[in-house]
Amino acid sequence: MIPLEESCVIRAGPGTGKTRQLVERLNLLARIGLPPGRSVACITYTNAAADEIASRLEAGSRPMFLGTIHAFLLQYVLYPYGHWLPEVPIDFDLVTSGFARRHLQWMVHEGIIKSSKVHVPDVVAAFEAIGYGKDGSLKSFRPSGLRPAEMRAFVDRRLSEGELSQHDVLWFAWLILSNPEWAHVCEALSCRFAVILVDEFQDTTELQFEALKCIKAFGRTSLWLVGDAEQSIFGFAGASLNSYQEATQLFQTKHLSTCFRSTGRIVSFLNRFLSPEDQIVPGSDWKELPIPVYMLVGQVDDIERFQLFLKLREKHGLKGMGRTPEYLVLARGTERVRQLEAVLAGVRSGNDDFFTDLEVKHRLLCAILKDCLGTLKLQDQNNAARAFRRLDRGLSRLVLKANPGFGNPEMVGLTRDGWRQMLCLVLATLGSLDQSEIRTWTAELKKLIGESIVRTGGKKSGQKLILLGKLDMYLKKRQTYPVQEIFRQVDVSDEMPSKVRTVHRAKGMEAEAVLLVAANAAQFTRWMVPWRSAKNRDEEARIGYVGFSRAMKMLCVATDKMNAETQKLVAGWPEVEVIEL
Repeated sequence: MIPLEESCVIRAGPGTGKTRQLVERLNLLARIGLPPGRSVACITYTNAAADEIASRLEAGSRPMFLGTIHAFLLQYVLYPYGHWLPEVPIDFDLVTSGFARRHLQWMVHEGIIKSSKVHVPDVVAAFEAIGYGKDGSLKSFRPSGLRPAEMRAFVDRRLSEGELSQHDVLWFAWLILSNPEWAHVCEALSCRFAVILVDEFQDTTELQFEALKCIKAFGRTSLWLVGDAEQSIFGFAGASLNSYQEATQLFQTKHLSTCFRSTGRIVSFLNRFLSPEDQIVPGSDWKELPIPVYMLVGQVDDIERFQLFLKLREKHGLKGMGRTPEYLVLARGTERVRQLEAVLAGVRSGNDDFFTDLEVKHRLLCAILKDCLGTLKLQDQNNAARAFRRLDRGLSRLVLKANPGFGNPEMVGLTRDGWRQMLCLVLATLGSLDQSEIRTWTAELKKLIGESIVRTGGKKSGQKLILLGKLDMYLKKRQTYPVQEIFRQVDVSDEMPSKVRTVHRAKGMEAEAVLLVAANAAQFTRWMVPWRSAKNRDEEARIGYVGFSRAMKMLCVATDKMNAETQKLVAGWPEVEVIEL
């Protein structure tokens, strides 16, 4: 047992129980108790991970803070002290995905960029991924070719509009925490938090780790960092392995080596990509299952691959494991996943889908309507908690211009409790709105939200709801849109896990059987780089590893071709069976 006052890094391979370690640590801290006035913070990579941890805690074990690093820095640094920095807008809003296009249109008008850039998705994503180096320099974490002047103009425009991105939150919080004149802020946080636990530490950015080190520097806070270097796949969000490697040099480490997820053969396959000190051993109840790791090689369509995958499941008698998904089909990139979903559903994705059309015209409005209609679908499925979270996300984006937990309800005159009461009022009435046509339904929804805000103590908020009134601008004038038809198109896969996902969205999941589909032979080759070629194991190689490690009993990897070098490599791996298609 590592003493509470000592910092450490838990090196946790796939399926080795890192979430269980976090939960046990939190339960232990609650049982032994902390001195008066001292508490615990648990920082997770996503809100979903925070919910998962909260669901496993013993009664009374919930830490003072449980959520993302951005929410932590907002609550304890930027909201109380942000006014000290002249660069931080007084009443700032937190932007959500899709915020870049409006500012790019202004940049086109000002002649800063060419209009053609606004319509290139990769360029738009690159602008949204602009972050900061420790010296304050701007850089995009996605491949972009953006010029420094373009990035500076974009960020200055956004800040002048009172909008902060998640990267802004990190940068401004670090400016406060690292300023010697304001050292009392770090000292106060160090006095408050005896322990800060961090999940998925391998995906921490350098600024996030610097902020945590500022708090630790006063000697009253220990850091408990849980991660796996081989699962670092969020470079496009600024994640850097430098922080993970630095932490392993600064603090003692502990290795969790027993994999409770996968069969012995899958574990043997995973170990091909791990260093000797990071090797894992099988510990699952099904570790002796003699199912090989399959390589499905051939230029065939996705239907044929999927049918073979299902036949292999049937051959080995795999019929599901209770609440665990029977299978997952994984790929790289949202577009590829959409293609697979359409193919596996036996339908062709077309452009006549209501949300497909609307997303092109107004991405944020599309997301808000999906959330509000998704709330109805989840209510029909008796998923009250998930319906509440879905509505919170939609209305936070609409009214507070931020993701849940990041917005300030005082913008509409509500306390945080008042905001939750308002959500409950909307939930109670949402199902009674007129569902004959989407325009009518949206108008009634706008009225319901406005009235609910006022009823719970807020102020009239018509201007905050104006986006809902603009729906008609984006619809075909003479076409009717029955709500029930649109309702059937609503995807609640982020609430009820889909069986077809990107590798990034499958992070933290597991399934009895996994089919991982490479986009091409080059991508497959990069996935298959073994540990002994470590210098060539880039983030793409780690993405393949994350996909491999989701499988519990059967793993199939599909590719069009396998080059001669990989064929020779795989031929020496007894746990692998190649099937030519």
